[in-house]
Amino acid sequence: MSSTPTTAVRADFVASSEQSASADIRELPSIALKQELKNAKFELKKSKRKDYYRLLDVPRDADENAIKKAYRKQALKFHPDRHQSAEDKEEAERAFKEIGEAYAVLSDPQKRRRYDAGQDLEEIEGRTYTQQQQQQEAEEAALAWH
Repeated sequence: MSSTPTTAVRADFVASSEQSASADIRELPSIALKQELKNAKFELKKSKRKDYYRLLDVPRDADENAIKKAYRKQALKFHPDRHQSAEDKEEAERAFKEIGEAYAVLSDPQKRRRYDAGQDLEEIEGRTYTQQQQQQEAEEAALAWH
């Protein structure tokens, strides 16, 4: 039996299909590893961000009233005007800004959902979140408190 063009094409197709299938099988661990790496990077990034719930000392399932009450309590505790020494005042100012930032995120339902999903503030806002913007939100939260 002589090799016809159809048989040769069929043989080439079968051979290339087998190579493609074996390449796909070899890529499966690579795809799984890439996904695992992506998940690990995401979890690492998440672990390095501030825990706003811990800053306000509220559980993750706290309602708006509990968050507001905890913010007010922490704001009174860390208000810079309540501290005398320069060192204490500086530390209180830093903490006051952080709790203001936490309140700004946790009191906004959309920001809170995104924060709980693991997105960074930069991702939540879709822009770079500068210290000046953090301070402005903290000041707005402080004004809302009064």
